[in-house]
Amino acid sequence: MVMGLLSGKLMSFVRPWTGMLASTVLLLVFQAVQTIGGGLHVSAVIIASIGLDSFRQTQNVSMVTTLFNISMSALSRLNALFVLSVSNLLAVLPSCRR
Repeated sequence: MVMGLLSGKLMSFVRPWTGMLASTVLLLVFQAVQTIGGGLHVSAVIIASIGLDSFRQTQNVSMVTTLFNISMSALSRLNALFVLSVSNLLAVLPSCRR
């Protein structure tokens, strides 16, 4: 959550689809760091946590920016759809780990 301010400032300089693409690739990189180095040293966990948090925020900001650029007349409906889809995704993910 702390990195949200920096990701918002970063998104001011790039296009939203570029931010989504770059943050998705970097999320995969930091997830690989977590997976490979998680059992080896605690610094890998700290670096992965900071990277995952910051680029997840960047991805979320770019998705919302893209969503708000679609149509200003349908803003409340698009926002409700986005919130419901993200909350349903977050509810499903923990059950996939079992």
